Amino acid sequence: MSSLSNVSVCTRCLAASVLATFPNSALTEPTGSDRQDAHPAALRRALTHIDDHADQPVTVAEIADAAHVTVRALQYAFRRHLDTTPLAHLRTVRLSHAHQALLAADPGEGVTVTGIAARWGFHHPGRFAALYRECYGHSPHRTLHGS
Repeated sequence: MSSLSNVSVCTRCLAASVLATFPNSALTEPTGSDRQDAHPAALRRALTHIDDHADQPVTVAEIADAAHVTVRALQYAFRRHLDTTPLAHLRTVRLSHAHQALLAADPGEGVTVTGIAARWGFHHPGRFAALYRECYGHSPHRTLHGS
């Protein structure tokens, strides 16, 4: 991967983190068309896109495009039907994939928690470990080593 594409990936990850962390009052209530576009078929397309691309850098705009709806309609659909956001769902899917990879891995072959975490889009080992512990009740290291 070239350093320019690394910068692009880092920039997108930083932007997504900032938007997820800080409150945003720019969004108003969903419009009628957003509500109309937030139907289960659009949500299914979005979920499929997330599942198919969980190991790649994904933006909310890309998910919305794959679902054939606006970003606002996508966000509304996730909130209405799943009580979450598209990026929170993506993080949950990635965490699940990382968990399955940790269960299947053989640490004797040089597999590491950090390597698996990075493969699934978690580039900060401490943050990954905290999310993992919150979800699974123990450390990813414990899962990898079967203890």
